[in-house]
Amino acid sequence: MTFIPEIDTIFVVILSVYLSFFASINLLMLSLGKRKDEEKIKDYNDKVAIIIPVKDDESILNSLPYYKNIDYKNYFVVIVDDSDSVEISRKISSECENWECIHIIRPKEERKGRKGAAINYALDKISNLNPKYVVIMDADHRPPRDFLKLGVTLIKEKKVDAVIGYQKHDLGDYGIFGHYYRISQASSIYTLIARHKLNLTPIFTGSVAIFDYKWLKERRFDETSITEDWELSLRGYIKGKFTTYVTDKLYAHCAIPKDIKWFINQQMRWAEGTISDLKKHLISILKDRKISIKYKIGLLYQGLLYSQALVILLSFILYFVFPFPQGLISVILTVLVAIDTISWIGLIIRGAQVEKMKINLQLIIFSFMMIYTMSIFYAYSTLRGLIFHKGRWIVTKRRS
Repeated sequence: MTFIPEIDTIFVVILSVYLSFFASINLLMLSLGKRKDEEKIKDYNDKVAIIIPVKDDESILNSLPYYKNIDYKNYFVVIVDDSDSVEISRKISSECENWECIHIIRPKEERKGRKGAAINYALDKISNLNPKYVVIMDADHRPPRDFLKLGVTLIKEKKVDAVIGYQKHDLGDYGIFGHYYRISQASSIYTLIARHKLNLTPIFTGSVAIFDYKWLKERRFDETSITEDWELSLRGYIKGKFTTYVTDKLYAHCAIPKDIKWFINQQMRWAEGTISDLKKHLISILKDRKISIKYKIGLLYQGLLYSQALVILLSFILYFVFPFPQGLISVILTVLVAIDTISWIGLIIRGAQVEKMKINLQLIIFSFMMIYTMSIFYAYSTLRGLIFHKGRWIVTKRRS
C-alpha cells in the first residue's frame, strides 16, 4: 500500500509548487511602488478607427454620446452590429443616422466566431480608409474626451505595438458586489502595470486599448477562441516581440455585470478559455529558445492563473480520501495556502488604492468568500478547457 503516501506526496509537491509560484509573483508585484505617468499630451492627427462589436447590447445607446464628444479631429467609429434583435438594430441606426463619422456594418454572410470574428471583419472592411491606429472598445464603454489624444500620444511616444488601458468599472458599482467587482478589476490593472515593470508579458485584456492597425490586421484574432484577447497576446509574444505599454491613465468608464450569476458566467468563460488557449500554445512556449525566461514565466502565470483552483480542490479531495502526511510538510503546506490567500487579498487592497476606495471589514469578508466560492467554478471551467476544444460564449449582461 505504499502507493497511498506516494500519491499524497506527489500532490503535496504539486500544490506547493503552484502556491509558491503564484504567491511569490504576487508578493513581488505587491512590493512595487506606483509608477508615475507624466506623458504630456501632444496634438497628433493620425487617423484612428474605433471598433465596437455589439451583440444585442443596448448599453451602446448610452455610450454613443461619449464617442461623439471625443476631442480629436481625425477619427471614425465602426459598430459591428451582430444583434439578433431587430429592435436593437433599429435603435442603433436611429441614434447614429445624423453623424457621418459613425459607420454601422452588419455582416450578412454566415461566419463562425464571436467577438474576435466581428473585429476581424471590421479590420478588413476599414482597410480602404487607411487608419494608422485602431482602438478596441466594448458596447458599454464610455471614454473621456481626451481618450484619443492621450492614446495616440502614448503609442507614438512609447513606440509600441499597443497601449493597454484601464477598464474602470464604476458604472452600476452599487452594493457589496459592485464594490468588489470594481476593486477586483482595479487590481487587474495594478498587476498588469507591475508585470510591465517586471517584463512579465502584460496582456491585452479585451478592450480599452489602441493598436498599430497594420500590426493587428496582420495577426488578427483567433475566431475559435473564447478568450481572443489572451490568445492574441500569446501569439504576439510567441511569434515575435509584442511590445506594449500599460497605463491606468488611458481609461474608459465600464459597467459592472448585472449580478453575481452573470459574473460567474463571465469568469467561467475566462477560466475555460485561458487554459484552453495555453494548451494550444504550451509546447511552443516551452520549446522556443527565442522566448526569454521572463516571458515564459509571465505567460505561464497568466495561462495557469485559474487552474490553481483545480489543483487546490483536488488536494482537498485527496485529503479526505487518503491520509495526508503530517509534521513539517503539513505545516509548510498550511503556511503556503495562507501566504497565497494573503497575496490575493493584498492585490484586492491595491485595487482599492487605485480606485481611491475605502476597504472595510465587510468587503474583506466578501472577498474571502468570493475567492473560495469561485474556486469551484474555476476548477470546473479549467477542467472543461483541458478536455474540450470548443468553449461556450455567453454575452455578459451588465448594469448599464
